[in-house]
Amino acid sequence: MKQIHPNYYKKFTCIADRCRHSCCIGWEIDIDSETYEKYKKVPGDFGDRLRTGISHGETPCFKLGEGDRCTFLNERGLCDIILTLGDDALCGICADHPRFRNFFADRTETGLGISCEEACRIILSETEPMHLLTKTDDGMDEPDPDDEVFFAERYHVFSVLGNRQLSLSERFTMLSEEYTIPDDAISPAEWAAFYRRLERLDPAWDTVLDRLGKCAEFAIPDGTAWENLAMYIVYRHSANYGVCDSVAFAIHAVRMLCTVADDFSDICDVCRMWSSEIEYSEENTEKVFSNIGIASVEG
Repeated sequence: MKQIHPNYYKKFTCIADRCRHSCCIGWEIDIDSETYEKYKKVPGDFGDRLRTGISHGETPCFKLGEGDRCTFLNERGLCDIILTLGDDALCGICADHPRFRNFFADRTETGLGISCEEACRIILSETEPMHLLTKTDDGMDEPDPDDEVFFAERYHVFSVLGNRQLSLSERFTMLSEEYTIPDDAISPAEWAAFYRRLERLDPAWDTVLDRLGKCAEFAIPDGTAWENLAMYIVYRHSANYGVCDSVAFAIHAVRMLCTVADDFSDICDVCRMWSSEIEYSEENTEKVFSNIGIASVEG
């Protein structure tokens, strides 16, 4: 089985108490059954606290306290489960975030999600064009012929997106012509109104939409941060939505976000919020794809 990840993948380390947008706030985290059984057996005072801090429903999850903080996130912004029991005591979601995985017949592709501010910073600040690294373990599995066609097509898209002899706008035009992706006829104000109709998590996202709604037209993207974002979106979403549709999704997201972002810090903030609001809600993602006109999901 091949293990695939982007060149920047291993640069990630959780920044813990230095994180301004903790994944331990505002998210109801489900606990996998194996970890749940371990938690039921933890002895002593902390074991009692652990079990009290869990909602023991059909799908057990950590309770949220004041300010929607996980009950085990202490005042220093650190996890009391890690401090008391060690990293290995984390449930699967907490240990794995912000990683995502796409599975194929002969490989697993892993990446970092940009709802995490540190993962977002790493990805958007990467100076080299994104490329994939491969490690093989436990022998070779037989590839699926359809997957091989998909990988070749996606590699072509990566090659175009990473061609810095052309402006990013020219690269987008090439791919739009190749995949017959029409120009976005919806204005920034109309897109802002559309996004307001979606379920929202963070009130700060409204501020971004306010800025978008005041723009007469979309900005022209330029710079490696936007190239990196487009590459990330295609890598993450093409397994489920196909190469063509993920390219259209990437072009839309880049054009929209570059219209409302200024310096690099602002770029990271709006991309992180976009990811939290859209990518981590399947319903919102589907609605955006539908509004672009590419709602068919593969598989």
